[in-house]
Amino acid sequence: MRKPTKIIFEFEGEDAAALYDELTSVKSSSTTTAAQIENKTPIAIKETKTRVVKKQVAPAPSDVTLQTITQQFVKLANAQGHQRALEILKQFDAKSVPTLKPEQFAEVSATLQKALESS
Repeated sequence: MRKPTKIIFEFEGEDAAALYDELTSVKSSSTTTAAQIENKTPIAIKETKTRVVKKQVAPAPSDVTLQTITQQFVKLANAQGHQRALEILKQFDAKSVPTLKPEQFAEVSATLQKALESS
């Protein structure tokens, strides 16, 4: 366990009052008075840890449609053979274009396009 950090403030007058107001707005285990701040009394501030939770975000919807993928699939099948086009679908655990999941459309389309450009 970490020790609390001690901070000594050297403020007088209005600055001390403003600092006091700011510090008292934060809940703490001990009460600090304006007189303590003005007298340069050390104030213990409890450190807290913040836990950041990463939220899983669904992939953004793609502009790629099933029709687009079907067209690319047919072009690839005509250019490189039906078997080559089916091999790409197998990479995505699909037996045919309609069995693809919508979240796969963008990646499948990019893979088909890359294969078309290599022919």
